[in-house]
Formats: sequence, C-alpha cells, structure tokens
Amino acid sequence: MSVIDVGTWGWDQVGWTQDYYPPDLPADWKLSYYANHFETVYVPAQQQTGLSVELLRQWQQEAGERFEFSAECPAAVIGGGRAALEDWLDAWLCLGENLVGVVVDVHCLADPEPALQQLALLAARVPVHLAACTQEQGAAAAAVMELLQQPGIYPVACGTTSTRYRNAQLALIDESEFAQDLRRLNKFIQDFLSQNSDHKILYLYVKPLSGSLAFVEQVQTLIDLITPEAC
Repeated sequence: MSVIDVGTWGWDQVGWTQDYYPPDLPADWKLSYYANHFETVYVPAQQQTGLSVELLRQWQQEAGERFEFSAECPAAVIGGGRAALEDWLDAWLCLGENLVGVVVDVHCLADPEPALQQLALLAARVPVHLAACTQEQGAAAAAVMELLQQPGIYPVACGTTSTRYRNAQLALIDESEFAQDLRRLNKFIQDFLSQNSDHKILYLYVKPLSGSLAFVEQVQTLIDLITPEAC
C-alpha cells in the first residue's frame, strides 16, 4: 500500500504564531520548526514573493535534506510566456529531488492551445499536477481530459474530484470542505489510496481554516488508522 505524506498549504498561515509556533520563535526559524513535524509542504503562489535560487536553497537548508516541496505555478508565470516560465522553473529545479512537482490550477489556462505548449514545457522537466478542484463541464472538461493525456501531466485529487481521476499522486483539501464530515474525509482518503496505489508515496496537503492544526491532526489520525502497517 502507498504511504501518504501530509503537509499544509505554506508554513506561515495567519494565526500560526499564536497557535502553532512558540511566540518567541524568530520568523526565519519557522520553516525549520515546521520541518520537525512535517516532511513536505505545498508552497502556494502568494508565498513565492521574491522567489530566487538563493531563497530556495535557503529553504532547503532550513528544512533538511529529506524535506520535499510542491510548488504552485503562479497564474502570472503561466500567462507570462516561455521566458517567464523557464526562469521560474529553473529556480525551483535547484531543489533537485526535493521538488515533488509543480501544481497548475486549470483555471489559469484560459487558452487551451498555448496552455498545452506551456504545460508540455513544464512536464518535460518536472512532474506537473493539474488541479481542477471544481467540476468542469462541457468543453472545459474535455480540455482538462486532453491535457491529462499528455506525458508527465497528472490529476490532483480535490474534495470534489477524488473519484473522478486516477493516477493522482497529490491531493489538495480545504478544511472548510471536510471539517463537519469526517466520514466524507475518511472516504476521500480511502479513495485517494485505493485509486492511486501505483505511486509508492502520495502527498496530501491541507489548508487549515485558522491557526489551529487540529484538523491536520485528524487527517493524520485517519491515515494512520487506514494504513496501520505504515506507522
């Protein structure tokens, strides 16, 4: 059975200083502290201000040699042409094997033909995980399916799509979707595991509602119950 590594959307959410990080912890120690509890993190576009090779190598050093990153590709990069995309990707590739892959929101892909070219450029160098976390219809759904036929492009399992796509290695869930329905959360995790067992490691990233990580702990507890041999 696959192993699920749990992480969160970023490591510096609003309220975490009060509820997760010690109040006297220096700001530049937060990633190191986070990496003592988690083995991976999803870096959303809004946390990539001032991104550079130097900054990414600093993050890598702070988190440790086994820590892994998944990176959301900002809409401005997708729409900024080949040069912008290559510059952004070159920076992230400095992480080497510590980069799980790149996540692209399907809603950033306004024009299918240029989008296909951009994603092909990414997928030739790093796994691309395509997030369509709302149910697409008609032509939009067909465009998503066409993209998922391309080599190196994989679906992302989201709250509304856990049973829709197979071959996903990465899942994104928002606490607001599941906090009041642990049965649904349990089924989501079971589906994610059973439908994607070809991957040795699966990555599940949680977006907490507040500074509390109680929901993240619930997710981890359910995973431990479902996969006891991996504990």
